[in-house]
Amino acid sequence: MQVDLFRAVTDPSVLVRSLWLAWLMTWWAAAFWSTRAVGRPGAIASAAFVAVTIAGFAFTWWARLTIGTLWSSGVTRKADHRIVDNGPYGLVRHPIYTGLILAAFATAFVPLTPLTLAGAALITVGFYLKARVEEGFLRAELGPEAYDAYASRVPMLVPRVQ
Repeated sequence: MQVDLFRAVTDPSVLVRSLWLAWLMTWWAAAFWSTRAVGRPGAIASAAFVAVTIAGFAFTWWARLTIGTLWSSGVTRKADHRIVDNGPYGLVRHPIYTGLILAAFATAFVPLTPLTLAGAALITVGFYLKARVEEGFLRAELGPEAYDAYASRVPMLVPRVQ
């Protein structure tokens, strides 16, 4: 039992999973403590925000399927690592983050408050910073010429409107 406890304390993946589990449990507990909503947006507005949230998650899922085995939760080099520039990766360099940011902002609009917008903005900043770390890693691992050529063709998080 002591070995498992030592692993739980020293293994980052066990720690991350434990933190996610703790977050999920507190999230559900908070749902029981919260009070009923007094006002709700209209049905059309709610449906629009739900549709945008679903679109954000669908974009994220498409990106995850496209990148396949090259995906990882951390910044690591994989076997046969290469630049993926097809599918959503031809629209933005970090489509998983783009989809999550879109979903966060759509969620922030129900209800629209300074706090919900601040939360979505913080999520955006966090993903932007992680994307910058990933780009530095990919540029060093895959070669600056190749990655810079990709970066010059494809925007980081927001697709170009033409």
